Amino acid sequence: MNRSLWQLVKENSVYLWVGLVFVPVGTIFFIVGIHLALEERAFAKRGATVAATISGKSLVKADFEHNPSTRYLLHYRFMAPEGKPIEETKVVSVEDWERLSAGDVWEVRVLPGTTAETRLTAKTSWPAVLSFLALGLIFAVVGIVLLVIGVREIGRQWRASLAH
Repeated sequence: MNRSLWQLVKENSVYLWVGLVFVPVGTIFFIVGIHLALEERAFAKRGATVAATISGKSLVKADFEHNPSTRYLLHYRFMAPEGKPIEETKVVSVEDWERLSAGDVWEVRVLPGTTAETRLTAKTSWPAVLSFLALGLIFAVVGIVLLVIGVREIGRQWRASLAH
């Protein structure tokens, strides 16, 4: 029986299809990890520490529909290194939320020239960077191995069907 290559791919290629999913997922995770690493490096090299004044605090209570856990929010303002006033809100731990009150000074890090993101001075994203890079690498490598196994198996079955 002479089966077409496409029939073999559809019928006998679990490894191929799983590999075709794992490689792009791993690649996306790895790219996100690289982006986070570059951002973390930028904060380490160029980040400026500025004093922020707490202007208020609020919380968003947990509910079954929208918020699985209570979010504790601090509202603060500061002067960017360029002299522009900025107001932001950050989700913080319950300990920080209880400890700080309106009028308190809090240190944040900001990248000069950008106001897109500030960070708490003690906060780092390196665990997330390493997690994304590791998961991306694992998914991509496993996907490539599964693709190779799938392609080899389909090739073997196709050659066998041509020989009959």
